[in-house]
Amino acid sequence: MDGKFFSESTKEVIIDVLDGLKDFGIYEVVERPIYRIVLGQVDKYADKVVPDELDEKINLAAQLAINGDYEKSAEQVGEIIDILVNIEKIDDNIEKMIFVDGLKFVVRQILLYVEKKKG
Repeated sequence: MDGKFFSESTKEVIIDVLDGLKDFGIYEVVERPIYRIVLGQVDKYADKVVPDELDEKINLAAQLAINGDYEKSAEQVGEIIDILVNIEKIDDNIEKMIFVDGLKFVVRQILLYVEKKKG
């Protein structure tokens, strides 16, 4: 527990995304500070429950997803799940392949669905 879960760059990207979602008129001035406070609380809680060795992978997954690289983000999340979940009767390499490829498949299907809805 190093006291941090999100990197500063990840926090900034999340705040930018949240800030761009809705215009709160006169409250716009306090919007970013409120997001910082909320993310600070999430940061403290997550640091207590998420192993430090996963922080970097989680931050990378978040950055990739926010930048629209959903497949690479899914790959990172699959690796995180593989680290957290150990199925005794399945070889570690096969287990990792199931989680990583499984998530990448789900992401591809969601993207195809979204594209069909647009078209």
